[in-house]
Amino acid sequence: METKVRVALVDDHTIVREGFKALVNSFGNFEVVTEAKNGEIALDMLDKNQIDVLISDISMPNMSGIDLCYKLKHEKPELPVIILSMHDNKEYLINAYKAGAAGYLVKDCDKEELHFAIKKVAKGGTYFGNSITYSMMDSLVDVNNEPQKKFDTLTKREIEILNLLVEGLNTKQIAEKLFISFRTVDKHRSNMMEKLGVHNVVDMINFVRNNHLINN
Repeated sequence: METKVRVALVDDHTIVREGFKALVNSFGNFEVVTEAKNGEIALDMLDKNQIDVLISDISMPNMSGIDLCYKLKHEKPELPVIILSMHDNKEYLINAYKAGAAGYLVKDCDKEELHFAIKKVAKGGTYFGNSITYSMMDSLVDVNNEPQKKFDTLTKREIEILNLLVEGLNTKQIAEKLFISFRTVDKHRSNMMEKLGVHNVVDMINFVRNNHLINN
């Protein structure tokens, strides 16, 4: 007897989970073995269950599907994730691709497409629909990777100071911790803002956080 592929569902709407669970279980060779209503619960769930494929909504409270993808990309890179969205939006699709998702489906997809997508990613493949080719995807990701290119211009010392700013340290605390002058910290901070194209420290912190450029 063929071993069933174990699937996890993550969505903050119970009725949506029930619908997708019924569909996935109807395929015969797949089985939903666990569910979660947000990304944080999903991470805890994955530590307690053996999962082969994870299907996650893109928009959820506390931790979005994209944020969950980024986490799993580092913590469980072998686990394929399919992102579900209400929108057939190219920007969302690219964000999912950049985050490490193995697939992307709109919630009004038909049963056959859902089955095909799960089967393909379970075997190590990817599925992002037929609306965009992977060569186009790679070029679009490169165009949309401007934040990373900006971040890569920072020096090792600038990144060190940036991490301390993200942790909440002020100029005086950073200077004391790194054994440098206040003026040196201010100079590095000004250089970083210019390189990243932001106008203040708050915007700089939001820039690196929103683009997942640091681990804090």
